[in-house]
Amino acid sequence: MLAFYYGLISPFSRKVRIALAELAIGHEGKIEDPRNPTPEFQAVNPNWRIPAIVDGKVQLFESNLILEYLLKTYPGQSKETPPFAKGFVRSDHRWDDAATLVAIETMLNSGINLLQMQRDEIRPDQSAYLRREDERIQRDLDWLEKRATPEGFVPGEFSILDLNLICTLEWGEFREIIAWRDRPNLSAIVARYRERESVRTTKPA
Repeated sequence: MLAFYYGLISPFSRKVRIALAELAIGHEGKIEDPRNPTPEFQAVNPNWRIPAIVDGKVQLFESNLILEYLLKTYPGQSKETPPFAKGFVRSDHRWDDAATLVAIETMLNSGINLLQMQRDEIRPDQSAYLRREDERIQRDLDWLEKRATPEGFVPGEFSILDLNLICTLEWGEFREIIAWRDRPNLSAIVARYRERESVRTTKPA
């Protein structure tokens, strides 16, 4: 059975948790603290970052890589509407979709940096680097707002782009790091999927 190493609050882990639920993939969940990783987890992921999976001989880490693997290895159809992603990106929109994913991931990484420095009592008004990180988040939000529609990034499906966006924005709001609700298209995407079971049951709290 697939082994899944994750954290309950981690937005990166949440992406995979949602995909596992949507694709109805049986797995053994193993909660990890990356600040104090178990020897088992250290052997799986040299980066000591969650999430990671072991599926037979396959060992993978980094959330989007895991998502791509799951979609290719366990093709399925969720029972909810709209259906879950058919693929990681669309073949006819590969570069546009990939660029959108990069922007979302960059925004999340900037948010992680802000959070870690906040824990060390360093704020953006004390650091030019953190001010740039904060500004980068706002630029990415503006750019994504122009590319999004109220129905999501991919018509007719709950796409990997939507999944990445929701996990990033809801984590950013939970941590009080990313303010995004003044963007109507992005807000509409989050509202559209808020009550979907896989999204509702994994929301950070």
